[in-house]
Parts: sequence; structure tokens; C-alpha cells
Amino acid sequence: MTDAWHFFEGTRRGKLAQIFVNTGITERAPLAGLPWCLRFSVALNEARDDGLANARESGKLARIEDALLNHSLTSKHLEYIGRITSAGERSWLLYASEEAPRQVLFDADEQSQHYDVEFEALHDPEWKSYRELAPTQLDWLYVENEKRLRELEREGVRLLDEHQVEHRVSFENAVAAQHFAGAIKKLEAQVLDDHPERLRFVRTHALDMASLSAVTAALTLYAQEFDGRYLGWDLPAAR
Repeated sequence: MTDAWHFFEGTRRGKLAQIFVNTGITERAPLAGLPWCLRFSVALNEARDDGLANARESGKLARIEDALLNHSLTSKHLEYIGRITSAGERSWLLYASEEAPRQVLFDADEQSQHYDVEFEALHDPEWKSYRELAPTQLDWLYVENEKRLRELEREGVRLLDEHQVEHRVSFENAVAAQHFAGAIKKLEAQVLDDHPERLRFVRTHALDMASLSAVTAALTLYAQEFDGRYLGWDLPAAR
């Protein structure tokens, strides 16, 4: 089984959340023999205004995660699936069998230091808690955006400056594409072509993560209104 860990920022239950999750087990979940979801949670001592953890506190909390991950790597009765930080709280989740080693509880508590660890065991044979952490379409968009921005930054692109950014959308039929092309012009977008079922257009905006996430999320939802699928973006010169 191949692990594939992804970090992204999204929303869960209406709150901003940062999630680190193993997507490598998505197609195999639920894993046989691991019906219990173990959830370890702590209230943040230095929560940011948006309810997330700052870098300093994240470093302190890494000790708890390391303890849980170590047990997962050395026991066939445990599978660490990831963590979520939201609304001033961080939680780590594992799935376990009836024979899961109880030492994991003591080690997590021992590494908590100045935190009171709350523990919850939920019978979850369908792995619903894991599904709640798994990336949505907008979450995957965040992952891809971050990856491409790191590449552009290494190439010397000034992300805070405004750029002409090319976006791509596909549609189920030509009529939907034509309707979207007419609508997108109202958003000060320049349509580059009108392929029967695909559309390329340029919008001018900054490429910092906050600006880009807002634009691509809005375009994703807007495309869906026309039965379309947002495919991604790039700088025209980089194509």
C-alpha cells in the first residue's frame, strides 16, 4: 500500500481548516479489521485569529503526532490517517482494531506536555471520519495551486504582482460552453478561443495564495453552474 500525504487548507463544518491526510488509502478504505476511529484532540494555546495554529505551536504539537505515527508504523493494529486543525483545536485520527496497543494512549499523553489531550473512540467501520478529512474538489485545487506557485516562485515570478493568467474550463456540450463564454466576459475576462467543448480565457490578478485560491474557487463553482469543469490555470508564457 502506497502512502500519499497531502496538506491543504479548506473548510469543514463551516470553519477554516488545515488538513494533513493520507490520500494513498482512499481507494482501499475502509481497511479490513480496523473499525475503531481513535481521535486525540487538544485546544490550541496560541490559536491565530482564524482558529489555526501558528508555526511555533505547530512545532510543539509535532511531538504528539510523531508518537502516534510511530505506533502506526510499528503495529498492524493501527493506521494513522492524518490531522485537522480548525476552530482553535487540533485533532489526530487513527483507525484501530480491538487489539490496538493501549500504549498509544500513554505515549500521546506523555508527549502532550502543556496540553490536556482529549481522547475519543468511535466505532466507525465505514471510515466516515476519514471521508470527512479526504480532499474535496476545491481542496485538490488548493494542493495543485500551491505546487504550481512554488514552481513559479523558484523561477523568479513575483507572485504579489498582477499577471495575465490563463484559465481553462471544459463542458459537456457546445451550448454550455457558449453560454459560459458570454457570462465570463462580464467578469473582465478575455476569451482566447471557443472550442465547442473547451474554453480558454485570461483574467488579470495577483498570484499570492490567497488571491489565487479565491479566483480559482470562484471559477470552479461558476463553471459548475454551466455544467462545466474547471481544469486549471497557468501563465501564458509558461505554456
